[in-house]
Amino acid sequence: PTMTFESTKILATGKPDLYLLHGKLTIKDVTKDVIFDVHYGGTVESEEGEKIGIKATTVIDRFDFNIDYDPMALGIGKDVSITVHGQFVKQ
Repeated sequence: PTMTFESTKILATGKPDLYLLHGKLTIKDVTKDVIFDVHYGGTVESEEGEKIGIKATTVIDRFDFNIDYDPMALGIGKDVSITVHGQFVKQ
């Protein structure tokens, strides 16, 4: 299925390099509010300019998004981890 995410706000946690990214996650025909833990990985200089790296993670219940499975596949759990690695260049 296709998945999209639209952020609504980002909050500092008070812990170094850790933020909470709030937004709306859409999978198939279902949209739910989710919160990603975002870890800031640092800044580097590149040919493209200053670049930052992040890793964002969350866990969803796949049944909340109508993601079914073959009933014979008994070992499949309901929780799904989503991890996003991103690099951003200052423009």
